[in-house]
Amino acid sequence: MKDSHQKAAEDHNLAAHAQRTAAALTQEVDNKSGRETGALASPVCGAGDSSHTPGLIRRATLPIGFVFVFAAVAFGQHGNWYKPVAASPNPTFGRYNTASVLLKSGKPAPKASFVSSTAQVFPHIATGGGWETVVVIVNMSVTPVDFTASFYDEAGAPMQVTFSEFPSGHITTTSAIDGHLGSEGSFNFSLFDATSNTQVGWVMLDYDTSSHRIGGYSAFRYRAGGVINEGLVPISGYDDTRFYMSFDNIEGFATGIALTNPSTSANVVTIAALDLDGNEITGGHLTLPAGGHHSFVLADSFPALAGRTGTLYVSSNQAMLSAVGIRMNVAGGYTFTSIPVMNWEGMF
Repeated sequence: MKDSHQKAAEDHNLAAHAQRTAAALTQEVDNKSGRETGALASPVCGAGDSSHTPGLIRRATLPIGFVFVFAAVAFGQHGNWYKPVAASPNPTFGRYNTASVLLKSGKPAPKASFVSSTAQVFPHIATGGGWETVVVIVNMSVTPVDFTASFYDEAGAPMQVTFSEFPSGHITTTSAIDGHLGSEGSFNFSLFDATSNTQVGWVMLDYDTSSHRIGGYSAFRYRAGGVINEGLVPISGYDDTRFYMSFDNIEGFATGIALTNPSTSANVVTIAALDLDGNEITGGHLTLPAGGHHSFVLADSFPALAGRTGTLYVSSNQAMLSAVGIRMNVAGGYTFTSIPVMNWEGMF
Protein backbone atom coordinates (compact mmCIF):
# COMPACT_ATOMS: atom_id res chain seq x y z
CA MET A 1 0.00 0.00 0.00
CA LYS A 2 1.36 3.45 -0.91
CA ASP A 3 2.42 5.64 1.99
CA SER A 4 1.26 9.25 2.21
CA HIS A 5 4.59 10.66 0.97
CA GLN A 6 4.58 8.51 -2.16
CA LYS A 7 0.95 9.37 -2.86
CA ALA A 8 1.64 13.08 -2.40
CA ALA A 9 4.60 12.88 -4.78
CA GLU A 10 2.48 11.14 -7.43
CA ASP A 11 -0.27 13.73 -7.05
CA HIS A 12 2.31 16.50 -7.42
CA ASN A 13 3.76 14.91 -10.58
CA LEU A 14 0.27 14.44 -12.04
CA ALA A 15 -0.66 18.06 -11.40
CA ALA A 16 2.63 19.28 -12.88
CA HIS A 17 2.10 17.15 -16.00
CA ALA A 18 -1.40 18.51 -16.46
CA GLN A 19 -0.15 22.07 -16.07
CA ARG A 20 2.65 21.57 -18.60
CA THR A 21 0.23 19.94 -21.07
CA ALA A 22 -2.26 22.78 -20.77
CA ALA A 23 0.47 25.38 -21.19
CA ALA A 24 1.85 23.65 -24.27
CA LEU A 25 -1.51 23.16 -25.94
CA THR A 26 -3.21 26.48 -25.21
CA GLN A 27 -2.45 29.60 -27.22
CA GLU A 28 -3.07 33.04 -25.85
CA VAL A 29 -5.17 35.54 -27.73
CA ASP A 30 -5.00 39.29 -27.42
CA ASN A 31 -7.00 40.15 -24.32
CA LYS A 32 -8.12 43.31 -26.04
CA SER A 33 -9.34 41.81 -29.29
CA GLY A 34 -10.54 38.27 -28.53
CA ARG A 35 -13.97 38.91 -30.08
CA GLU A 36 -15.40 36.27 -32.37
CA THR A 37 -17.56 37.53 -35.21
CA GLY A 38 -20.52 35.92 -36.88
CA ALA A 39 -23.16 36.53 -39.52
CA LEU A 40 -25.84 39.05 -38.61
CA ALA A 41 -29.58 38.73 -39.12
CA SER A 42 -32.17 41.50 -38.98
CA PRO A 43 -31.72 44.22 -36.36
CA VAL A 44 -33.43 44.03 -32.99
CA CYS A 45 -36.01 46.47 -31.69
CA GLY A 46 -34.50 49.81 -30.84
CA ALA A 47 -34.56 51.75 -27.61
CA GLY A 48 -37.92 53.06 -26.60
CA ASP A 49 -39.80 50.45 -28.61
CA SER A 50 -43.01 49.89 -26.67
CA SER A 51 -44.82 47.79 -29.24
CA HIS A 52 -43.71 44.56 -27.54
CA THR A 53 -43.23 43.12 -31.03
CA PRO A 54 -39.88 41.37 -30.76
CA GLY A 55 -37.32 41.81 -33.49
CA LEU A 56 -34.75 39.32 -34.59
CA ILE A 57 -31.66 38.97 -32.46
CA ARG A 58 -28.42 39.48 -34.32
CA ARG A 59 -26.46 36.30 -34.93
CA ALA A 60 -23.31 37.23 -33.08
CA THR A 61 -21.23 35.07 -30.78
CA LEU A 62 -19.86 36.00 -27.42
CA PRO A 63 -16.50 37.75 -27.25
CA ILE A 64 -13.58 36.07 -25.51
CA GLY A 65 -14.99 32.64 -26.17
CA PHE A 66 -17.46 32.18 -23.25
CA VAL A 67 -16.23 28.66 -22.98
CA PHE A 68 -16.79 25.38 -21.23
CA VAL A 69 -14.11 23.32 -22.90
CA PHE A 70 -14.28 19.64 -22.13
CA ALA A 71 -11.53 17.67 -20.57
CA ALA A 72 -10.18 14.50 -21.87
CA VAL A 73 -7.78 13.76 -19.10
CA ALA A 74 -9.34 10.61 -17.67
CA PHE A 75 -8.00 9.41 -14.33
CA GLY A 76 -8.06 5.63 -14.04
CA GLN A 77 -8.82 5.45 -10.34
CA HIS A 78 -11.67 3.62 -8.59
CA GLY A 79 -12.59 1.77 -11.79
CA ASN A 80 -13.36 4.88 -13.86
CA TRP A 81 -12.74 4.87 -17.62
CA TYR A 82 -13.92 6.23 -20.94
CA LYS A 83 -13.55 5.38 -24.63
CA PRO A 84 -14.11 7.51 -27.75
CA VAL A 85 -17.19 6.76 -29.85
CA ALA A 86 -19.02 8.54 -32.65
CA ALA A 87 -21.93 10.81 -31.78
CA SER A 88 -25.02 9.86 -33.73
CA PRO A 89 -26.38 12.56 -36.07
CA ASN A 90 -29.73 11.57 -34.53
CA PRO A 91 -28.81 10.85 -30.89
CA THR A 92 -30.06 7.72 -29.16
CA PHE A 93 -32.67 8.89 -26.70
CA GLY A 94 -33.05 7.32 -23.29
CA ARG A 95 -30.16 4.98 -23.94
CA TYR A 96 -29.73 4.14 -20.26
CA ASN A 97 -33.26 4.58 -18.97
CA THR A 98 -36.62 4.32 -20.70
CA ALA A 99 -38.76 5.27 -17.69
CA SER A 100 -41.25 8.08 -18.31
CA VAL A 101 -40.33 11.31 -16.56
CA LEU A 102 -42.62 14.32 -16.18
CA LEU A 103 -41.46 17.83 -16.99
CA LYS A 104 -42.27 20.77 -14.72
CA SER A 105 -45.41 21.33 -16.78
CA GLY A 106 -46.67 17.88 -15.71
CA LYS A 107 -46.38 16.59 -19.28
CA PRO A 108 -44.21 13.60 -20.23
CA ALA A 109 -40.81 14.36 -21.70
CA PRO A 110 -40.92 14.07 -25.52
CA LYS A 111 -39.80 10.67 -26.81
CA ALA A 112 -38.05 12.08 -29.89
CA SER A 113 -35.59 14.60 -28.56
CA PHE A 114 -31.90 15.29 -28.58
CA VAL A 115 -31.92 15.00 -24.80
CA SER A 116 -33.64 12.09 -23.14
CA SER A 117 -35.46 12.35 -19.84
CA THR A 118 -32.27 11.13 -18.19
CA ALA A 119 -29.89 13.65 -19.69
CA GLN A 120 -28.20 16.79 -18.46
CA VAL A 121 -26.64 19.55 -20.54
CA PHE A 122 -23.56 21.72 -20.63
CA PRO A 123 -25.22 24.51 -22.64
CA HIS A 124 -22.02 26.11 -23.94
CA ILE A 125 -18.57 24.82 -24.77
CA ALA A 126 -15.72 26.21 -26.84
CA THR A 127 -12.18 25.23 -27.58
CA GLY A 128 -9.29 27.13 -29.13
CA GLY A 129 -8.55 30.82 -29.25
CA GLY A 130 -6.90 30.85 -25.83
CA TRP A 131 -9.69 29.04 -23.99
CA GLU A 132 -9.79 25.74 -22.12
CA THR A 133 -12.31 24.12 -19.78
CA VAL A 134 -11.97 21.51 -17.09
CA VAL A 135 -15.19 19.60 -16.46
CA VAL A 136 -15.73 17.54 -13.32
CA ILE A 137 -18.44 14.88 -13.09
CA VAL A 138 -19.13 12.92 -9.90
CA ASN A 139 -21.08 9.71 -9.36
CA MET A 140 -23.12 10.49 -6.24
CA SER A 141 -24.25 6.85 -6.01
CA VAL A 142 -22.88 3.80 -4.22
CA THR A 143 -23.14 1.71 -7.40
CA PRO A 144 -21.24 2.20 -10.70
CA VAL A 145 -22.87 4.14 -13.53
CA ASP A 146 -22.32 4.26 -17.31
CA PHE A 147 -22.67 7.51 -19.23
CA THR A 148 -22.28 9.01 -22.69
CA ALA A 149 -21.04 12.54 -23.33
CA SER A 150 -21.86 13.75 -26.86
CA PHE A 151 -20.63 16.97 -28.43
CA TYR A 152 -22.69 19.06 -30.89
CA ASP A 153 -21.98 22.23 -32.83
CA GLU A 154 -24.16 25.31 -33.27
CA ALA A 155 -26.18 23.63 -36.03
CA GLY A 156 -26.81 20.51 -33.92
CA ALA A 157 -24.39 18.29 -35.87
CA PRO A 158 -21.79 16.10 -34.11
CA MET A 159 -18.73 18.19 -33.24
CA GLN A 160 -15.23 16.73 -33.31
CA VAL A 161 -13.19 17.57 -30.21
CA THR A 162 -9.65 16.58 -29.29
CA PHE A 163 -8.73 14.84 -26.04
CA SER A 164 -5.34 14.27 -24.45
CA GLU A 165 -5.30 11.13 -22.33
CA PHE A 166 -3.34 10.98 -19.07
CA PRO A 167 -0.87 9.50 -18.32
CA SER A 168 0.01 8.16 -21.78
CA GLY A 169 -0.44 11.50 -23.54
CA HIS A 170 -2.36 9.70 -26.30
CA ILE A 171 -4.34 12.16 -28.43
CA THR A 172 -7.89 11.23 -29.47
CA THR A 173 -10.33 13.15 -31.64
CA THR A 174 -13.97 12.15 -31.29
CA SER A 175 -17.52 13.49 -31.17
CA ALA A 176 -18.61 11.43 -28.15
CA ILE A 177 -17.30 9.24 -25.35
CA ASP A 178 -18.78 6.29 -23.50
CA GLY A 179 -17.67 6.34 -19.89
CA HIS A 180 -17.94 4.43 -16.64
CA LEU A 181 -17.82 5.81 -13.11
CA GLY A 182 -17.19 3.50 -10.18
CA SER A 183 -19.04 3.77 -6.91
CA GLU A 184 -18.72 7.42 -5.78
CA GLY A 185 -16.11 7.86 -8.51
CA SER A 186 -15.34 11.00 -10.48
CA PHE A 187 -13.72 12.18 -13.71
CA ASN A 188 -11.86 15.35 -14.60
CA PHE A 189 -12.03 15.97 -18.35
CA SER A 190 -9.94 18.46 -20.32
CA LEU A 191 -10.44 19.40 -23.96
CA PHE A 192 -7.98 21.51 -25.91
CA ASP A 193 -7.31 23.06 -29.29
CA ALA A 194 -3.93 24.68 -29.84
CA THR A 195 -5.14 26.74 -32.81
CA SER A 196 -6.40 30.31 -32.71
CA ASN A 197 -9.80 29.24 -34.06
CA THR A 198 -12.64 28.96 -31.55
CA GLN A 199 -15.06 26.06 -31.93
CA VAL A 200 -18.40 26.55 -30.15
CA GLY A 201 -21.19 24.13 -29.25
CA TRP A 202 -22.79 22.19 -26.42
CA VAL A 203 -22.64 18.81 -24.68
CA MET A 204 -25.23 16.23 -23.71
CA LEU A 205 -24.53 13.96 -20.71
CA ASP A 206 -26.80 10.91 -20.74
CA TYR A 207 -27.03 8.28 -17.98
CA ASP A 208 -29.57 6.21 -16.02
CA THR A 209 -31.29 8.41 -13.43
CA SER A 210 -33.60 5.65 -12.21
CA SER A 211 -30.98 4.57 -9.65
CA HIS A 212 -28.09 7.03 -10.05
CA ARG A 213 -27.29 10.71 -9.81
CA ILE A 214 -24.36 12.47 -11.46
CA GLY A 215 -23.30 15.93 -10.37
CA GLY A 216 -20.68 18.18 -11.86
CA TYR A 217 -19.47 21.57 -12.95
CA SER A 218 -17.32 23.29 -15.55
CA ALA A 219 -14.30 25.42 -14.74
CA PHE A 220 -13.74 27.49 -17.87
CA ARG A 221 -10.50 29.41 -18.21
CA TYR A 222 -9.06 32.17 -20.34
CA ARG A 223 -5.32 32.85 -20.47
CA ALA A 224 -4.11 36.35 -21.30
CA GLY A 225 -0.99 38.26 -20.34
CA GLY A 226 0.21 35.44 -18.12
CA VAL A 227 -2.99 35.61 -16.06
CA ILE A 228 -5.57 32.81 -15.87
CA ASN A 229 -9.17 33.90 -15.35
CA GLU A 230 -11.62 31.20 -14.33
CA GLY A 231 -15.36 30.86 -13.74
CA LEU A 232 -17.44 27.93 -12.48
CA VAL A 233 -20.79 26.77 -13.88
CA PRO A 234 -22.78 23.76 -12.58
CA ILE A 235 -24.24 21.19 -14.94
CA SER A 236 -27.64 22.27 -16.27
CA GLY A 237 -31.05 20.74 -16.83
CA TYR A 238 -32.80 20.95 -20.19
CA ASP A 239 -36.27 22.22 -19.23
CA ASP A 240 -35.56 25.89 -18.47
CA THR A 241 -38.20 26.93 -20.97
CA ARG A 242 -39.09 30.01 -18.92
CA PHE A 243 -36.61 31.83 -16.75
CA TYR A 244 -35.31 35.13 -15.48
CA MET A 245 -31.66 36.18 -15.66
CA SER A 246 -30.12 39.39 -14.39
CA PHE A 247 -27.92 41.54 -16.64
CA ASP A 248 -25.38 44.22 -15.78
CA ASN A 249 -23.89 46.44 -18.49
CA ILE A 250 -22.65 49.31 -16.30
CA GLU A 251 -19.31 50.35 -14.80
CA GLY A 252 -17.22 48.41 -17.32
CA PHE A 253 -19.19 45.16 -17.19
CA ALA A 254 -21.03 43.30 -19.96
CA THR A 255 -23.47 40.40 -19.90
CA GLY A 256 -23.73 37.52 -22.35
CA ILE A 257 -26.00 34.51 -22.68
CA ALA A 258 -25.76 31.10 -24.36
CA LEU A 259 -28.90 29.20 -25.41
CA THR A 260 -29.17 25.56 -26.43
CA ASN A 261 -32.18 23.87 -28.02
CA PRO A 262 -31.90 20.16 -27.13
CA SER A 263 -35.14 19.20 -28.92
CA THR A 264 -35.63 17.88 -32.45
CA SER A 265 -37.92 20.77 -33.41
CA ALA A 266 -37.05 24.37 -34.17
CA ASN A 267 -37.32 26.49 -31.03
CA VAL A 268 -38.49 30.11 -31.08
CA VAL A 269 -36.94 31.85 -28.06
CA THR A 270 -38.38 35.20 -27.00
CA ILE A 271 -36.39 37.61 -24.83
CA ALA A 272 -37.81 40.61 -22.98
CA ALA A 273 -35.37 42.96 -21.24
CA LEU A 274 -36.87 44.59 -18.13
CA ASP A 275 -35.61 47.58 -16.16
CA LEU A 276 -35.32 47.63 -12.36
CA ASP A 277 -39.03 48.46 -12.06
CA GLY A 278 -40.08 45.57 -14.30
CA ASN A 279 -40.85 47.74 -17.33
CA GLU A 280 -39.83 46.42 -20.74
CA ILE A 281 -36.86 48.22 -22.27
CA THR A 282 -36.66 46.24 -25.50
CA GLY A 283 -37.08 42.70 -26.76
CA GLY A 284 -36.36 40.26 -29.52
CA HIS A 285 -36.57 36.68 -30.62
CA LEU A 286 -34.44 34.10 -32.37
CA THR A 287 -35.13 30.72 -33.87
CA LEU A 288 -32.81 27.92 -32.83
CA PRO A 289 -32.77 24.90 -35.17
CA ALA A 290 -33.20 21.41 -33.77
CA GLY A 291 -30.18 20.75 -31.59
CA GLY A 292 -29.01 24.31 -32.22
CA HIS A 293 -26.96 26.65 -30.07
CA HIS A 294 -26.40 30.41 -30.05
CA SER A 295 -24.43 32.76 -27.79
CA PHE A 296 -24.22 36.54 -27.85
CA VAL A 297 -23.45 39.67 -25.86
CA LEU A 298 -26.68 41.43 -24.89
CA ALA A 299 -25.58 44.97 -25.76
CA ASP A 300 -24.41 43.80 -29.21
CA SER A 301 -27.84 42.41 -30.09
CA PHE A 302 -29.84 44.88 -27.99
CA PRO A 303 -28.13 48.30 -28.25
CA ALA A 304 -30.75 49.76 -25.89
CA LEU A 305 -29.21 47.70 -23.07
CA ALA A 306 -25.81 49.41 -23.23
CA GLY A 307 -25.19 51.15 -19.93
CA ARG A 308 -28.27 49.53 -18.36
CA THR A 309 -28.92 46.93 -15.69
CA GLY A 310 -32.03 44.85 -15.13
CA THR A 311 -33.49 41.41 -15.80
CA LEU A 312 -34.17 39.25 -18.84
CA TYR A 313 -37.34 37.19 -19.13
CA VAL A 314 -36.76 34.34 -21.59
CA SER A 315 -39.42 31.95 -22.87
CA SER A 316 -39.53 29.14 -25.42
CA ASN A 317 -42.25 27.60 -27.57
CA GLN A 318 -40.77 24.12 -27.05
CA ALA A 319 -40.54 21.89 -23.97
CA MET A 320 -36.74 21.96 -23.93
CA LEU A 321 -34.24 24.77 -23.49
CA SER A 322 -30.97 25.13 -21.61
CA ALA A 323 -29.15 28.37 -20.88
CA VAL A 324 -26.35 30.01 -18.95
CA GLY A 325 -25.27 33.62 -18.54
CA ILE A 326 -21.90 35.22 -17.97
CA ARG A 327 -20.86 38.57 -16.52
CA MET A 328 -17.59 39.95 -17.92
CA ASN A 329 -15.33 42.80 -16.91
CA VAL A 330 -14.54 44.27 -20.32
CA ALA A 331 -12.94 47.43 -18.96
CA GLY A 332 -9.72 45.56 -18.29
CA GLY A 333 -8.47 42.05 -17.60
CA TYR A 334 -11.54 40.21 -18.93
CA THR A 335 -12.36 38.63 -15.59
CA PHE A 336 -15.71 36.87 -15.62
CA THR A 337 -18.20 34.86 -13.62
CA SER A 338 -21.33 32.88 -14.38
CA ILE A 339 -24.92 34.10 -13.98
CA PRO A 340 -27.54 31.49 -13.03
CA VAL A 341 -30.97 31.38 -14.61
CA MET A 342 -33.89 31.61 -12.16
CA ASN A 343 -37.34 30.02 -12.25
CA TRP A 344 -39.82 28.15 -10.09
CA GLU A 345 -42.61 25.60 -10.51
CA GLY A 346 -45.37 28.20 -10.71
CA MET A 347 -43.93 29.61 -13.96
CA PHE A 348 -44.67 26.42 -15.92
